[in-house]
Amino acid sequence: MTEPQKGVAAIVAACSIWGLATLYYHFLAQVPALEMMAHRTVWTALSFGLLLGAQGRLGEVVALWQGPERRRVMLSSALIGVNWFLFIWAVTSGHAVEASLGYYIYPLMSAVIGYLIFHEKPAPMQIVAVVLAGCAVVVLTVGLGVAPWIALALAGSFAAYAAVKKGMATGAVVSVMVEVLLISPLAAVVLIWAGRGQGRIWLVSA
Repeated sequence: MTEPQKGVAAIVAACSIWGLATLYYHFLAQVPALEMMAHRTVWTALSFGLLLGAQGRLGEVVALWQGPERRRVMLSSALIGVNWFLFIWAVTSGHAVEASLGYYIYPLMSAVIGYLIFHEKPAPMQIVAVVLAGCAVVVLTVGLGVAPWIALALAGSFAAYAAVKKGMATGAVVSVMVEVLLISPLAAVVLIWAGRGQGRIWLVSA
């Protein structure tokens, strides 16, 4: 496969997994969103830590934290934390359609950021695709009949996250590992509090 083909395949796979995650969180709607977010953070850190440990790459985690990209990964950690929580809360609170709309808006925001901030020049067919996607978003928004604040917040936080991560020398797995490690102390507090108050620990995988 060529690099563009690999990119398309990765996008299709990621969107498919992300779409199915909506059903997963819906079936766990009885668990508070903050607690689910905490579980997602802790189990992501554990699974990524095991993966990087098996690959002998844990040193890259330390190098990223001590390197020049430290501030960028701190900002991306905050942005992805907000995005994950909003998505889980939206799905479990009956706003799944609005959450889905956010990920229709996200590519449009990314295209605008790419043009305005990174000075990327879209090809004519890319402009046509953006215009068509924009029309689809308008139709969907009108069909919802509500102000798309949830969708805009999800799209904005994820587009900002992508912009912060753009051009980072560190690989995705290592950078996400640092991000979830930064969120993990708060996640641990949430889980301890939930376990003490309700006498149970729900296992919600990443």
